[in-house]
Amino acid sequence: MRNIHVIIFLCCFFVSCYDDKGNYDYREINEVELSLPIYSVRLDKKEEVSVTLVPEISQTLAENDAQLSFKWEKRNNVILFEGWEECGDGPTLTLSFSPQDQVSVVVRLTVTDHRPDGSTWVVETTVVPIKPYNRSWFVLQNDNGKSVLGVVDGEGTGAVVIPDAYKEDMGKDFPLNGRPKMLKSFFYYGDFLGGFLNPSKRALMVLTEQDMGVYEAASFNLIYSMEQLLHWKVVNNQSDYSPGEMWSFSKLGDLLVNNEKEVFLANADGFSVFYPLEWAQESDKREVHLTHAATVENGSAFFLYDKAEHCFLYCLGEKNTSIIFSNQSFRQYGNESSFAPSKVYKKLNYVGNNPTKPNVFDPKNIDKDEIILSMDRGCRGTKVFATAYSRKTRKFVVYEFNGLGITDLSSCICSARYEFELPGVSYESVRFAMSSYGYEAGILFAASGNKVYKVELVNSPRVSQIYEHADGNIRIEKIKFKYGDGEFGTWGDGDNFISEEFYYQLGVLVNYGNNKGGVVDLKLNRAGELIRDVEIVEHKGFGEVIDFAFIAQ
Repeated sequence: MRNIHVIIFLCCFFVSCYDDKGNYDYREINEVELSLPIYSVRLDKKEEVSVTLVPEISQTLAENDAQLSFKWEKRNNVILFEGWEECGDGPTLTLSFSPQDQVSVVVRLTVTDHRPDGSTWVVETTVVPIKPYNRSWFVLQNDNGKSVLGVVDGEGTGAVVIPDAYKEDMGKDFPLNGRPKMLKSFFYYGDFLGGFLNPSKRALMVLTEQDMGVYEAASFNLIYSMEQLLHWKVVNNQSDYSPGEMWSFSKLGDLLVNNEKEVFLANADGFSVFYPLEWAQESDKREVHLTHAATVENGSAFFLYDKAEHCFLYCLGEKNTSIIFSNQSFRQYGNESSFAPSKVYKKLNYVGNNPTKPNVFDPKNIDKDEIILSMDRGCRGTKVFATAYSRKTRKFVVYEFNGLGITDLSSCICSARYEFELPGVSYESVRFAMSSYGYEAGILFAASGNKVYKVELVNSPRVSQIYEHADGNIRIEKIKFKYGDGEFGTWGDGDNFISEEFYYQLGVLVNYGNNKGGVVDLKLNRAGELIRDVEIVEHKGFGEVIDFAFIAQ
């Protein structure tokens, strides 16, 4: 803007040189500083919403805008060569957006100074409409033992923090009883036959110490309650509902643990008809205490940790087209259906040892001094990793499982064991996340205190710090990649598309103390390092944070 003004001034100067009478009358010009930030407006699902643009104006001579006039213009930010439409003439501008107005608008403000030597200044900005819960972090919080579900609606500096999005949208508190425990996300929750039986949805799975439910991410409408998910127990007159964990995978089945002693598997059809897993071999049958599990990339197998015997187990995923109609009928007619769940998946097994490719470690004989901390999927391939801490050596341990070895006897199942140190870090404070689908080699990400580390799983693991929060008193609660819990690869079309950019975006859930929390967005490169020239965006305003999960819509 200033450049335009200077050019005008110079032109006037050169013209005056042709008629120089020697009379110089210098007048001070009123300089106007004009700025407009980028605006974002969160669209409502039903009603029209508005946003008011307020320019920041400062003048070198005048104290008010009595001599100024304003002209506001707007145009669509998508359609090229579209002309400007005049839309206002006051010092501020209010724009309205309906639920269908999902395209950014470019706004131009022209300010004219009508003093004798006044000039004109122009500034542009963009108003970005944010679709409800599009590319958003959902944040599970604890409020005196009750769940609160908030949202970082959108991404970057234009994102909107809604601490209690559920209550704002639904007009009531989040309905699950018990202290909040876990939040999972699904980009694609539905059947695998083109969606004609059960169209795909973006879904959230929320667990508390007493209850659980599956909700649509866009509307917060309940899809399945705890009783519906555990309907097998209902029809068998069992009422001991105590959610342990939920590990889910949309391609080859969903895994659910109740009471840490019962494990249920649902077919990959989105109907979530869970059947109990029993031992594949009757001779192996015993009581288990399951505390961790993870699935390989394609979902063909789950690996589980049994605290009762301090060992690892496995079960196969389920993708059975023959029972999807049965499950649909069950969900439609409930107990009245002749397809009410009665079958049992007999697929719980000890991890074996393939003769031609023997295991690197014994999954039935884990050192008693080791505490299993987490399990997570690996990078591209069929790997699952379990992290542990050895009280004997004071080192962290990573166990690598190769799901391919379950069906291919020429492959090793327990394929590697790594050890590494995090000096000065207590194992109780460490939070782990495995590498996303974007990384070829196994990379483990760990967080403790206010720092995030990258651990490259090689023969001699390499540890490097990639991020440190400026506040040394904060505590990192969780770290997760944006591609979602249980989502792998770029697949589908239209709304069923996962962008590759999410593979390298790591979210950090932060506890500031005093029941205040936030989310920090980190962008990594293909080597797992922080991209230094990209702004780190921090979203504050939440209460005591427990868990978070990302959804792209």
